[in-house]
Amino acid sequence: MPKFTYRGHTYDYTIRRSARKTLGIYVHPDLRIEVRAPHNATLEDIEERVRKRRSWIVRQWREFTLYHPLRQPPVYQNGATHLYLGRQYRLRILEGPRNGVKLKGGYLEVTHHPASTAERALTAWYRERADEWFPRLLEEVYPRFRSFSIPKPKVIHKRMEKRWGSCKVSEQRILLNTELIQGPKVGIEYVIAHELAHLIHPHHTPAFYAVLDRVMPEWREWKGRLEGVMA
Repeated sequence: MPKFTYRGHTYDYTIRRSARKTLGIYVHPDLRIEVRAPHNATLEDIEERVRKRRSWIVRQWREFTLYHPLRQPPVYQNGATHLYLGRQYRLRILEGPRNGVKLKGGYLEVTHHPASTAERALTAWYRERADEWFPRLLEEVYPRFRSFSIPKPKVIHKRMEKRWGSCKVSEQRILLNTELIQGPKVGIEYVIAHELAHLIHPHHTPAFYAVLDRVMPEWREWKGRLEGVMA
């Protein structure tokens, strides 16, 4: 598999040839780097194009790493640490007549029915908090985009393995990973802003990042805080 090196790190990429006339480079959400080339493009041509585009490729690749939660699987036992809105809480697990979760000091007090589990109770509670917080944070971020005259999308959420968020331009909706509710509010706001910017520019072009810089100059810091907490 062909490779290139940038600032001490090596990246693999694949080459797919077709009847196309131009050479294109694509970084996919699953972190695959793909070069689509005409049949008559030489390997030297491809390597030279990749070399010239290394910084752009790596920037896109690093952007997509945000959408790849790599944390260890959570542990559901007394004293285990779990996150909520960027803060760490310890679990206090109880049995009771119904499932429920309460915040008490530095603890998440998780009560579950004998026929259920602490994991089910806590997962349901996270979904409820996401239902509450994600639309509220959209209301806080959306006014920053007023000058772009984009319609306010609907925000929904579900658990996703490889993404923090996505948007459906045709449906005017934003999909967030339910697990974002564990991150800091500013990190969630960054992901919402990221997806709103995609309603203006679908791809990670310089124009896309110019929108982010304009509406949220601190987005790099907020992105870093999200990555620091959720890594």
